[in-house]
Amino acid sequence: LLVGALAIGAMANVTTSLKLKQPIELFFDLVLVLFLLDMGVVAGRQLNSLRRTGRLLGIFAIFVPLAQG
Repeated sequence: LLVGALAIGAMANVTTSLKLKQPIELFFDLVLVLFLLDMGVVAGRQLNSLRRTGRLLGIFAIFVPLAQG
C-alpha cells in the first residue's frame, strides 16, 4: 500500500494529485475509524480482567505520571 502510494505520487502532476487528494483522505479516514473501532472492541473484551487488577492498575495510573514529573 505504501509503495503503491509512493509510485502514484511520483507519477502524478499537480492536477492529478489534486484529483487524488480527496479519495486518499477518505480512505485514510476509513482505515483510521476501523482501527479505532477494533481497539475499542479489544479494550471492551478485556474489561473483565480489569476487575482482578483494578486497584493495582488504578494506583499505578495515578502515581507513575506524578513520579515522572
